[in-house]
Amino acid sequence: MNRFLISAHMFSWRDIVLLIKREFPELEERLPSDDAPAPTNQMTAKYETTLTEEVLGLNHYIPWEQTILESVRECLRLE
Repeated sequence: MNRFLISAHMFSWRDIVLLIKREFPELEERLPSDDAPAPTNQMTAKYETTLTEEVLGLNHYIPWEQTILESVRECLRLE
C-alpha cells in the first residue's frame, strides 16, 4: 500500500502566516508575530513527485496559496 503526501512546492508555516497576514490583515492579531520562532517540529522533506505522477497520474496541482486562502475563507465563514 502506498501513501502520498502531495504538494507541488515546499513552504513553511512562516510562509503561511505571511500569506494570511497579507490577504487578511484583519486577522493579524490572531496570528504569530513576525519574529515568533518557527515550530520546533517543522521538518523539510525532499520534494519528489515522480511516484505521484506514475501511480496517480497527477502532474497538475492547485497552488498551496490558493488552498490556504480558501481554507481561511471557509473557517471565517463557519465562525
